[in-house]
Amino acid sequence: MKHKKFRLNADGTSILPKHFTSNFLVLQEAPRASSSSAQKIELVEQTFEELVRDLKSSMPKERIDASVQLSRVKDKEKIATTIPELMEALEDDYYRVRMYSAIALGNCGNKAIKSVPEMCRLLYDGDNGVREETMEAVQKIIGDPITEEYFRNSKRM
Repeated sequence: MKHKKFRLNADGTSILPKHFTSNFLVLQEAPRASSSSAQKIELVEQTFEELVRDLKSSMPKERIDASVQLSRVKDKEKIATTIPELMEALEDDYYRVRMYSAIALGNCGNKAIKSVPEMCRLLYDGDNGVREETMEAVQKIIGDPITEEYFRNSKRM
């Protein structure tokens, strides 16, 4: 495995990739440590608005990370403000974006009722995880257990 080395600025600070993310924490420039101590990296959380913006990013990793983080938001009022963006993300090429967007819509509860017909299309997705998470999300939205007949009828919508 190759390890990537990072350049240093003239003042000795390391230059880390601007968009390098891990569990949605963004690595920022960190001062170079003295030779006797380990280098420290400052971690900064992305704002909610940045997450929503990243759902439309051209970079798949950013879209995946954004959908994962948005699926973890439990505040129904706050996540409900992103319903249009999440509905758009249901059509993403990457299965993880579709799956986590469906989870996030489920966390909106009945505020996301208009997304149910689009979500029902995901029940025929090629990825099993997408299908399972979508079924759970739709159940959260409509508040009732769903039957196969419900989905067959919604396919005609």
